[in-house]
Formats: sequence, C-alpha cells, structure tokens
Amino acid sequence: MLIDAQLASVEQARKDRYAAQEEREANAARMARMEEATLVLIQSVRQTPPATAPTPRSAESEPQTDLATRAIESDVNKIWVVGSFIDKTNLLSVYANEVNSYVGKTWLEFKNRLFEVAITPEWREELYKQIIKLKMLDSEDFMGYSIRAQTLQRMVNFDKPPHLDPTALGDLELARLVMFGMPDELKAMVKNFKLLKATPFKYADFEMSTNGI
Repeated sequence: MLIDAQLASVEQARKDRYAAQEEREANAARMARMEEATLVLIQSVRQTPPATAPTPRSAESEPQTDLATRAIESDVNKIWVVGSFIDKTNLLSVYANEVNSYVGKTWLEFKNRLFEVAITPEWREELYKQIIKLKMLDSEDFMGYSIRAQTLQRMVNFDKPPHLDPTALGDLELARLVMFGMPDELKAMVKNFKLLKATPFKYADFEMSTNGI
C-alpha cells in the first residue's frame, strides 16, 4: 500500500509538471500572438520617434523596422521603439502623453493600453470580415496570399489557442476560406485533389500542395 501511494504521488507530480509546462508554453504563444497583433495594428513605420520621447541609443543605431527583426528584448526599449510605428493621431497622443508613465512597467501593460485606444470593441468581428472577404490578388502568388490569410488568423486567435479554444479560427476553416478566395481554376484543382479532405488536416501540407499545383 505504501509503495502504491508513493507511485501515485510520483505520477501525480509528473502530471503536475507536465501541466505547468503546457501552461507556460501556452502563455508564451499567447504573448507572441499579442505582440504580433499589436504591431500589425500599428504597422505604418515612421522613421522618427515622437519628439517628446527621448530615443535610447539602441533605437538610434538601427533602422526603424520591427521589434522581432531587431531582436529587441528589453521591455523598456520595446516601449520606446514602438513609438516609431505609430501614425494614427489618437495613438500618437496617447504615446506622447503616457509613455513616460509606462517606462519601468511591463511590455504587456503598455500593449494593453495601446489596444484600448487602437481597436474598437468589434475588432475581432472586423478581422473576421477581412478573412471572409479574402481574395487572391492578380499581383500575388499563392504563398503571399496564404501568408496574408495566416496573419489575419493569428490576429483573430491572439488570445484563443486553437487547440484549447473551440471558438478559435482553426486551420481547416481558414483553408476553406482561403480556397473560396482563389481564382476559379486554382479553386477547382484544390477540390479535384481533395486537399481539404486530408486526415489529419495540416495547413502546412495544404499550403505546400496548393503552391505546387
């Protein structure tokens, strides 16, 4: 009995560690989606930060591209540098008036404040409308079209991990919407090859197969 109890305790501890690891990974993924969504919402790049905000040396020494490309990890530097992405009057006003109060706070707190100002209460519905109306442009190839669709999917799902939340926009549903926006000839070939019928369905496989048609 004692041995059984010890084994049960060890097994429970293992399960607890596994659950904690899954939670950490889910939180990290959620943060990444939030960061991406924030930057997309303020995607127009300005070369000069607002005059009211002193620019740290790290922001002076490199072009103003995006945080991921520049590998900026410090919360303080992210808060300063993100000002160079803002081109909307209401966001510029908030940034100029409030940025100093967020230095020393977390990047998440600052992003949440930008979200309050930058997006409407119906932001998710507006993104869904964009996804539903997706059309492959004459000027783009399939991969460019697919990347555009996946970017919208990540924005819609930024706080909804698809494997945990049934209301998230899943890969199969996204693939269907992507197919609907294809030119008729490509759409017919996707149907003929039954690319959406694969079990289990993987968007990467669908993308690769469609790109090879």
